[in-house]
Amino acid sequence: MKLKELNDFDLIRNFIVSDNELWNRVSEDGNNKEDFIISENPFFWWIGCYSKSDVLVGIFWMHQTSSNICLQVHAHVKKEHREQHAYECGENTLIYFVEKMPKKYVKLIAEIPEIYQDVIHFTLKFGMKKEGVNRLSYKKDDKIIDQCRFGITREEAKLWLQQQ
Repeated sequence: MKLKELNDFDLIRNFIVSDNELWNRVSEDGNNKEDFIISENPFFWWIGCYSKSDVLVGIFWMHQTSSNICLQVHAHVKKEHREQHAYECGENTLIYFVEKMPKKYVKLIAEIPEIYQDVIHFTLKFGMKKEGVNRLSYKKDDKIIDQCRFGITREEAKLWLQQQ
């Protein structure tokens, strides 16, 4: 598995919107593919996860939140690659956070809609801890649901990686 920072916004957009299963998982009610525009932003990082055969199997997106010490992460791994590559993508993304992201970012967070229990279990595998609930903050299939917040500090991530 190799990670590569992506700057080809058409590649990123097409990776997400061309796969209906992936698009359905990452989009909230009211979002449509035509309005999903990705553009350059100095506080956004798109990381491609490539298999040994150089196939793009997933994209992890990190962006600065309202404070300039936290990054929020979003995982986009295509279904046909999840079983074989998702864990390795996630672990390498944690390594990327620790080793390559600016040191001012001391924490990585994720907000996951409660309906995606598989993603919640995936997140917990990497040492992230549940920190709370963003109540009634996400709309999917005409239901307003909670999102669970998870987080890990840079130091906790380093310790978790040492134990692997």
